[in-house]
Amino acid sequence: MNEISASAVPDLKAMNALEEKITSLFSGQGFEHIDPAIIQPADVYLQQIGESIRGRSYVFTDIDGQELCLRPDLTVPAARVFIEDHEHYGDKARVYYSGPTFRYPYGDTASDHSREFRQAGIEIFGKEDTEKVEAEVLSLTINAIKEVGISNFNIRLGDLGLFDALLYAIDMPERWRKRLSENFWRPEEFRAILKQLSAPQNLEYEEGLRSLLRKLNDLSTKESEAHVSQYLNDHAIPLIGARTLPEITNQLRAKAADLVANPLEPEKIELIERYLEISAPPKAVGARLEDLAEKSGLDLTHALERYQKRIEWLNKLEVDLSNAQFTAEFGRNLEYYTGFVFQIEKQDMEQDGHIAGGGRYDNLIQSLGSTKSLPAIGTALHLDRLAALIDGDVL
Repeated sequence: MNEISASAVPDLKAMNALEEKITSLFSGQGFEHIDPAIIQPADVYLQQIGESIRGRSYVFTDIDGQELCLRPDLTVPAARVFIEDHEHYGDKARVYYSGPTFRYPYGDTASDHSREFRQAGIEIFGKEDTEKVEAEVLSLTINAIKEVGISNFNIRLGDLGLFDALLYAIDMPERWRKRLSENFWRPEEFRAILKQLSAPQNLEYEEGLRSLLRKLNDLSTKESEAHVSQYLNDHAIPLIGARTLPEITNQLRAKAADLVANPLEPEKIELIERYLEISAPPKAVGARLEDLAEKSGLDLTHALERYQKRIEWLNKLEVDLSNAQFTAEFGRNLEYYTGFVFQIEKQDMEQDGHIAGGGRYDNLIQSLGSTKSLPAIGTALHLDRLAALIDGDVL
């Protein structure tokens, strides 16, 4: 078990200098400084970030019984600041921040300081030219990394919006689109779901549950809730946690519909798999996507236009894409992303060892309680890893 260091930052002077360079760049570009709270409400926060990080978050209960957590990233806290101070920001804001975040480290070889690490980043809330602001965020991220003296890195790009456009162009039940989209960033789970959809009637359930599912197809929502409630009582399954009886019933009704649904045709599964296999330099991806759409008879015109417009803006901003790779199945590991995503990586780093990353998350503001749905995009730089690279010691 790793011992916990007494110092949050091994070299405070060097870290402060690094942080000052990056935040000065953000400030000089017109971003406003914010300082989100370190302690966050766990129920509001953890449902947004995904299983891989949720399981590594530090969650605790205070003396009043409220479940809290130490922030494992800064995007959600920054979004909460924007929502709570709506009178100041209105419907648009450009903010930056820096400070510690907390996650349990991967594996047994993690360093003493990897439980607490520092991030600096920006968030842009509100409607702007979509592809232009995406290019600006990537450009500013790259400039910040170069500002601290690092020039040798790779850029990985992805686009969840392209994948959603593909799903909506393929004829299938809406619940299947939703399931595939929500699990896109979980490769193993995604592949398992795709396999299930090829033969949904063969899904294995214990006999009692299968019997319940058969009934639900012929019942109204209210009648279904009564049968589900009875099933939970009979099997001593308590209603605890975030899921309510209506939510559980809706999930089971979807499973019931799957039992009698026609399978997703092999050619549609093959089409999804062919899309996920696309990996190429960003400027070559457009032609591959056009070829895929033409051969499959799908209309991806709008999604392709948005992709090409982003490439054009990256060119206008003189972003060097010679070390960039677009990977169709890349979605990062945070559930709130909805569109363009990117990651800046060093080849010799271990798992989850990127030095910066970000993307678009257009649903987060409303899911956190805002009365309005506002687009958003951001980026965060891992200051500890940048500091280690500068010192010649890769974390």
